[in-house]
Amino acid sequence: MLRDLTDEEKQEYLNEYEAEKIEYNVSMKAYHNSPRILCLHQCKNRAEAALEEESRQRHSRMEKGEPYMSIQPAEDPHDYDDGFSMKHTATTHFQRNHHLISEILSESVVPDVRSIVTTARMQVLKRQVQSLMVHQRKLEGELLQIEEQHQEKKRKFLESTDSFNNELKSLCSLKVEVGMEKIAAEIAQAEEQARKRQGEREKEAAEQAEHSQSGIPPEEGQVANKTEEKKDDESIPMETGGTP
Repeated sequence: MLRDLTDEEKQEYLNEYEAEKIEYNVSMKAYHNSPRILCLHQCKNRAEAALEEESRQRHSRMEKGEPYMSIQPAEDPHDYDDGFSMKHTATTHFQRNHHLISEILSESVVPDVRSIVTTARMQVLKRQVQSLMVHQRKLEGELLQIEEQHQEKKRKFLESTDSFNNELKSLCSLKVEVGMEKIAAEIAQAEEQARKRQGEREKEAAEQAEHSQSGIPPEEGQVANKTEEKKDDESIPMETGGTP
């Protein structure tokens, strides 16, 4: 696959390889120069020197015929230098990178700056709350006043309705009594007045005929007749019903 690439693409891979190699060498140099590695080398050198000294002393004793005896070095329980290897370091780096990637790709989001409420903003909000409370109390007072006015109008309307219903009931309970004798008398009186008016009209017609023969203008006679008819009409009583 690398053979199929062009020189420029190969050069890019080589450049990346060289850069990673340089970075790796720097990391390794820093690792070897770290205090733990230096301490590890010192301990290793001391152990090797102790082994060489012990081996030399054993050979000298054997040459002299002395009994063999050696002292083993005791382990220091407070020595926390575990001597991390490259594998341990790589594992630590992998776990760290995996943790960082998990945090980046997680669903948690950075809180919005606008959601942070400052002290000045809190003061402004408190003043707004107080203003709204005053306005609410004012509206509640106006609402109570409107409710009282409505109740007063409703009370007056109900009173007027009750008064009207009572008056209507009293009027409906009244009975109109009409006597047949009174009706017959009124009819007879009306017929008598009608006959009287008819006789007067015939008399006026005869008088007009006489006046026309004697030379009196008919207009004057008509005016006089109309005046008499009006007087007769006003004298007729208009009683068509009985009193309760």
